[in-house]
Amino acid sequence: MNDYLEVKRLCFPRFFFLSNDELLEILSQTKEPKAVQPHLGKCFEGINKVTFESDLKISAMISAEGEEIKMDRFVDPETPNNKGNVEKWLLELESVQWESIRTLTVASLEQYTKVPRKQWILNWAAQVSTYSPTYSPTYSPTYSLTHLLTHSLIYLLTHSSTYSLTYLLTHSLIYR
Repeated sequence: MNDYLEVKRLCFPRFFFLSNDELLEILSQTKEPKAVQPHLGKCFEGINKVTFESDLKISAMISAEGEEIKMDRFVDPETPNNKGNVEKWLLELESVQWESIRTLTVASLEQYTKVPRKQWILNWAAQVSTYSPTYSPTYSPTYSLTHLLTHSLIYLLTHSSTYSLTYLLTHSLIYR
């Protein structure tokens, strides 16, 4: 049993944040995507719940504070590739989460110098408004570079099999 759980955790590393009992509860209900809902807060820092549409497609993520962010595209746990493979559609959820936050960050940066700061902060989700100013051209270059290096290093450590530090730094500087 432990080997089976280890394989699932290696497929979706965020399962390491769950106890064996919690992971077994999820895996025993793979035909019911909503069964994952109580455990999302332990798997994702910024997602406490998701919005399931009537066809079980995921359309939005909701933080513990109640902020709702629409997904750039639906995550469908019921596709033939995902059905019964909770780790696969959770990986897709993670990817779409990153895409959605990036889209909002880019949109927020377009307004950053055009809207008073107090209003700008209220217009955007906390995940976006906390992070975006570090990429503004009016922000401290030293702070921005330090922030960029820190986030690149954190991303590298959490995705070490996928990206090199050089790639992350280059990618981050190009898409600023």
